[in-house]
Amino acid sequence: VKFLWEVYRHVLDILKNNNKVEKLYQDMAQLAFTFCIKYERKTEFRKLSDSVRNHLNLIIKHSHQTNSINLNDPVSLQLHLDTRLYQLDCAIKISLWQEAIKTINDIHSLMQLSKKKPKPQALANYYKKQALVFSKANNRLFEACALMKHYQLVFDQKKTATVEEKQMLASGVLMATLAIPLPASMSENEKYLDLQNSTKDKNMTLASYLDLQHAPTRETLIADIVKQGIPGKVYPKLQPLFKILEIDFQPLKLCSLVDNMLTNVEKTYPDLGPYAVDVRQVAVLRLMRQLAQVYDKISISKVVSLVPYIEPLELELLIIEPAKNTGSAAENRPFYQTFIFGSTIQYQREETTSGPTVQQMPSEMFRNQLVLLYSALNKSVDLISPVMKVQAKDGLRHESISVYMKSAKRDQLNMIKRKEMIEHRKEYYENLNTEKERAELQEREKTRREAEKAETKRRDEEEKRRTEERSAREEKHKTNSSRWRKSRNSWNSLERSRLKV
Repeated sequence: VKFLWEVYRHVLDILKNNNKVEKLYQDMAQLAFTFCIKYERKTEFRKLSDSVRNHLNLIIKHSHQTNSINLNDPVSLQLHLDTRLYQLDCAIKISLWQEAIKTINDIHSLMQLSKKKPKPQALANYYKKQALVFSKANNRLFEACALMKHYQLVFDQKKTATVEEKQMLASGVLMATLAIPLPASMSENEKYLDLQNSTKDKNMTLASYLDLQHAPTRETLIADIVKQGIPGKVYPKLQPLFKILEIDFQPLKLCSLVDNMLTNVEKTYPDLGPYAVDVRQVAVLRLMRQLAQVYDKISISKVVSLVPYIEPLELELLIIEPAKNTGSAAENRPFYQTFIFGSTIQYQREETTSGPTVQQMPSEMFRNQLVLLYSALNKSVDLISPVMKVQAKDGLRHESISVYMKSAKRDQLNMIKRKEMIEHRKEYYENLNTEKERAELQEREKTRREAEKAETKRRDEEEKRRTEERSAREEKHKTNSSRWRKSRNSWNSLERSRLKV
């Protein structure tokens, strides 16, 4: 096994960055990954991944050489993408999740080098593998994003997809989205002092892997699945779940309804079972937010009776951290065995408005008191002196018209100049791109001609060398033949002389 591993490593090192044996290099790389899977060689898999990654960096660095691989060629780029996708699949099979993340980064870098997107089938497979990696990392947010991307590709590109397949994909997207933890509410000061830039950078990096311009949130994903009608395309037993969690306001029945539905789903569709635990957790947090809408205080025993599937201690631990989990103002009073809701706790915190609500929280009304006072005073002024408001509007309109007439011609000329400048820049960049593509094409053609010329020269030299060797062999053969004839004639004459004697 060790000898075979060394053979794979040395062969890949010999074949790197040579367009003549590019297909052979990719085949050998896939065979090497298969070797690591077959014999469960995790250390060798890491070394092989690093070697392949270094070879790609060498290709980019030495792309100007004669026989180097050109990553601008769609065929070469597709070969590299196929190998990386196979590497990602192998990393998942052997449970090397760090290597899987690194491979996803490599695939994203290769896609950035390409001028056109990969094939939809390869892209769908890539998003599906990404969802599995995010699932193992317990990152429900980006798992749901990856499943959404995979669903959109299958729904748009695969015209032969059956109804059952579409229902399965839509159900996975819905369950993964509903399993995302509810976001914690933050005050304005906390938002301003939020220094977790590492988390933001990480989320932006993961979003770039999914070809997203901004980091996703639970609210944006909910809006996307509603826009695409996914709640109505899932399995029939799952269709009421979205309405119960995100639309209906029924705190006394919420958790029992969710638990009964998820129990049936776990029995009927085992693939959706891993999401059930997180969805039940979200249902508890949603319950506390709805209770805060209608109760000032509630006994712990009552809350425990509303959540039949969770232990009292676990429930209490979940609720006593409102800033991180529920986002609602709930204070635990163990002596009185009650939870207290209201504006006495962290009144400056902004309450999360996502999900069903029936009224504003006291903390929100307290925070908006000055705004409400300003609105009421404005309405009072309008009722007392309506003519004053009309006169102020007329004066403002006349003033706006006079200002516009003074600068109308200048603004029109500036707009025309700006339009001309935009058109000129657009034409300039189009010509620049065309010239760049032409130069690249000429460079590739020049490289190809030089390679053909070198190959022709090599063939001529080889033919000349072979001709010279053949002539030398023929001359040598003639010389040997003449010597043999002379020696034979001498021998014959000696024989004749001996016979005469």
